[in-house]
This record gives sequence, C-alpha cells and structure tokens, in this order.
Amino acid sequence: MLACCKWYHVLSISTLILLLAGCSGAGKTKEKKEREPFIIEPEPEKPRGMQLAPIDSSVKSIQLYRSTPSSVNEFTANSVVERQFPILVLNSGEVLDLEFDVLEASGRPLSIYFYHMDIDWQRDLSPAQYLGTFQRDDIINYTPSRATDVPYTHYSYRFPNQSMSFLVSGNYILRVTEQGRETEVIFERPFFITEQITAVQMGIENIIVGQGGFAAIQPAALFLQPASLDGNVFDFKVCFTRNGRFESPRCSEQPSLSQPPSLRFFLQPSQAFEPITADYFLDLSALRVGNQIARVDFNELPFRITLEPDYARFPGNSLDPVLNGQTVISGVVQDVSTPDFSAQYVNVLFSYIPETGQRLGNSVYITGSFNGWQADAAHQMEWIPEREQYEIELLLKQGHYDYRYVVSQDRLPRGTVPRPENLYTAFVYYSDIRLNTDRLLGMSSFLGQ
Repeated sequence: MLACCKWYHVLSISTLILLLAGCSGAGKTKEKKEREPFIIEPEPEKPRGMQLAPIDSSVKSIQLYRSTPSSVNEFTANSVVERQFPILVLNSGEVLDLEFDVLEASGRPLSIYFYHMDIDWQRDLSPAQYLGTFQRDDIINYTPSRATDVPYTHYSYRFPNQSMSFLVSGNYILRVTEQGRETEVIFERPFFITEQITAVQMGIENIIVGQGGFAAIQPAALFLQPASLDGNVFDFKVCFTRNGRFESPRCSEQPSLSQPPSLRFFLQPSQAFEPITADYFLDLSALRVGNQIARVDFNELPFRITLEPDYARFPGNSLDPVLNGQTVISGVVQDVSTPDFSAQYVNVLFSYIPETGQRLGNSVYITGSFNGWQADAAHQMEWIPEREQYEIELLLKQGHYDYRYVVSQDRLPRGTVPRPENLYTAFVYYSDIRLNTDRLLGMSSFLGQ
C-alpha cells in the first residue's frame, strides 16, 4: 500500500497519516471519492432591538422615572414627577426611582442587576467597565399593603446610590431577580444615562410618503461635534422615539453636512413616523361611576370596574393629560393617605368595538403603561359574539394609565383625526472605539404634531 507514497519517511507522522488515508482510497470509485463539501453553518443572527424578559405574573404597577429636577429640559410643561422619563445625566446627582408591587402579603429581599447595552440594545460591556461599585444590589425597602382587599407588597429602589454608580453613558437595562439569582428574572426595564456634552436642537417636518400619498412626520436633530472627540462624522448616530415608546426607536446613521459645522440627522421617508390617534386615558384614581367608569361592583372581591366601551372610530381624547407612556399612582390617588401601599387593586373590564362592528381577521391586543406597551399573549382580547365587541379583564391598581388597542394595521385609516401633539425625543450616540461601546452624548425632546 505504501508504494504510491514512497517518500513518506521524510514527512511528519501527521502528514503520513493523511497520505496513508489518501492512498488507501485510491481504489475507490469516483463517486465515493467525491465527498460533499464541508459547510460551516453561520451562527443564528441575534435579534436586534430591545428584548426584555417576560414580566412575572405576580408583578404589577412597575414605575421607573427620574425623581429629581433636571437641568437638561423639562420633558412636558407642569409634569408631575411620575411622568418623567427614566433618563439621567451622568455624574449629575440625579436619581431614578423604581417602584413596583408583588401580589404577596409578605415581602422578601430581591436583587437588581444593571446591564450596559449598545445602540441596538445588545449587551456589550462587562460590569467592571460601566459600574463604579458593586455588580449587583439588593432591594430591601418593601412595605406590605395596608387595609387592601388584594394583599400586595410595595417595593422601592433609588439609584445611583452608595452601592450602585455608573461610569459610562448609554443605554441600560435593569433586571430584578430573586435574591442573588441572576437568571431567575422577575422583570426588566430600560433606562438611559446621557452625558449632555453637546446641545441637541430638534424639529419636525410633515412629509408625504408612498404611492398612496400618506402623511408622515420626519423628525430631525442638529448638533455640533464635541471638540473632545476625534472621530469622524460617521461615528455618530441618532435615534428618535415618540411619546416615550423606547422599545421601538427609529435610527439614522447618515449625517447631512448641509449646515456646517453642525451635523444634522433625520429619518428617511421610509422610516418616518406615521400619524397616530391619541391614546386612551384611564382615570382610576377614584372608584366611582363617572366619566369612563360605567359600573362599580363592590360585592365582588377584588372590586369590579366596568368601563364604557372604546370605539375604534372614536379614538382617545386629545384633551386628556399626557402621561408620556408612564403609570401615575401616588400623584393622583386622593382617597387614601399613602397610595403606594394603600391604593386598591380592582378588576377592570375593557371593551373594544371595531369600526366595522364585526370580528376582525387578526388578533386584538390591549397595551399600555400597565404592561410596558407589550402586545403579548396575556393581553390578547376575546371576541364576545353576543355583544359584538372584544373584551379583557385586567387587575389594575388605582391610578392614571395610558393604553391603546393593537391590531394588524400599520397606518392610520383615512378620515380619522390624528393626535394633535406628540413628544419626540432624539438620542445622539457616539461609537467610541476606546470604550468599545456607544456613548450617549446628548438628548432632547420636542413637542409637535
């Protein structure tokens, strides 16, 4: 067999083995010698965009907001604290408040972890690179509810603090877990830390897009490249959000140099925001008939609230207060002294009547500040044929909520009046090769159509 490999003695043992294998196959048919090509299967692409863990069914009324006055700008005029976005300036002394309830009579310590994310909401740094103190903290400030028909425990946590500080700006996600068990997730929430080292000017334009001539809103951001940064203009990106829906940003990567030395970013027409109707507003601060509340049944526990039906052809009222997509509780519930742990949980029956008055071909979901604006299976509505409407019952705490119904429609139907004012926010990012992450250099908000 070694005749065809007569010079094998000068080769390494490993090469000899390969040659022997080749020689041993010399007598095989051509069909057997032609092997299938070796293909390296690519790793599955990671999902882009914000991917939050499901909320544990026992967790309710999650709030995350900036609780200190801001030197940046006030996001809405005369806003109460609970309406403010979860955005703080790095090393400014500002703090965020996290509050939530767990439907258990007695509490227990929980843990909180923080993750730095890139512009696409992918985790990108180790904790030692973005945290100045410990890698996790414990939530030990909790209070059982008092004189409530549904027992619950109210948790609160304020940060940054002596145990938890941040070194780098950017996108962040906080994770609340069982104590010391990072993978036993209870819920997650996004927040932002900005440097505010460049002033961001915002504006919007109304444009027409598509063959059908649909109206759209095109936001733009104008800013100067900070002198301390030596990167080129393509190291900057700007993401835009509307009405605090941080889970679905729209980003621009190509700057316009039409106004040197400033950089101007705007959304391409295909990414521009379509007009939307006003969100529905729920005033659950007082448990009595009036406005939206049609019936209150105190004979059931929890109390049962039946709301007036919401009609697709009659969107939310533009005169309702703007909550920035946040839940407001302690600032609006007046019939108890300490709403955080004395406000009641009640079953709320929502009804939605489609414009046609008939069942739709696609599923209908209710989303709102009570579930992080997620159209998930737990919030899919049921069609009730005898009443010709969709219904769902949710356990909610007394307070103010924004909500809307989601169906498979990507544009506003013609003839429906759009929401007259919307809050657009621009986030300016810089791809820093030294830190290997996207820093958040500045942000600004603009109230427009």
